[in-house]
Amino acid sequence: MFIGMTPNEFRKIFCIEALSIAGRPIAATFLLAAVAVWYMLKMSYLEVEVFAAVFRYILTKCVIINKKQVGKGDVVMRILIAEDEVELARGLKFLLEKHKFTVDIVHDGGDALDYFHNVEYDAVVLDIMMPKLNGLKVLGHIRKEKSNVPVMMLTAKAEIEDRVAGLLAGADDYLSKPFSTREFIARVKALVRRNLGYTGNVISVGNTELDCNRYELTCGVQALRLNNKEYQLLDLFMRHPCFVFSTEHLMDKVWGQDSDAGVDVVWTYIGYIRRKLKSLGADIEIRTVRGAGYSLEEKKC
Repeated sequence: MFIGMTPNEFRKIFCIEALSIAGRPIAATFLLAAVAVWYMLKMSYLEVEVFAAVFRYILTKCVIINKKQVGKGDVVMRILIAEDEVELARGLKFLLEKHKFTVDIVHDGGDALDYFHNVEYDAVVLDIMMPKLNGLKVLGHIRKEKSNVPVMMLTAKAEIEDRVAGLLAGADDYLSKPFSTREFIARVKALVRRNLGYTGNVISVGNTELDCNRYELTCGVQALRLNNKEYQLLDLFMRHPCFVFSTEHLMDKVWGQDSDAGVDVVWTYIGYIRRKLKSLGADIEIRTVRGAGYSLEEKKC
């Protein structure tokens, strides 16, 4: 990012970055920033380039930013946005910061993984088409590390196959470009809400438990993780066993009235849940009530 800058331009940007990190409550950061600015004024352009690279590496590896209290009962939620369209990424960062989120932006999959490994995030937004590693590969790495962080995929592709691929890889939500800013904010808030609510809340029906804090479905010693939509559907069913929900009601409750998804997405997700219940050996199942909808019931002996 420094190639092509004059020493004065670099000096100004480096000072701004040093000041931006100085507000973090870590004494080592204050010291690093002070030393950086001091030596920067005496360095040649090439020396500054080398020092900057080392400095930024140390910060990335050593300065771990967690959720922090900014006021009584007020928690800062941190979001990572990986989007190769620079202007779009900056615009989304601006939007989220207006809604009191703290946001980091990167522009390729490699940087996305570096940031993810060194910072605790409450949600991650991944563009599918990115340099180095695409969004699906980044998501794959995140889930292989057993992380339950909510992930939303951004894509210019509207095909059902691409959406299904992301959801099967462990994404909690997707949003097709172009999208409205209001919908984007609403979806991000829905993702991070899972980290704020339902603490220790477990719903039991039959031999099956739904952990509303971890988004996990458990039967005996076996457990499976649910994505966001699977969880919302099963939460609704397990809180109201034997109640018949129409397809339209499920669409409204889980996807919302403004969703551009078709009703077939309900059938698809119920199929996912049925397969997970079966694989766990659950004694409950989602039954189709012809002409009415769906109901969660215990299996008959």
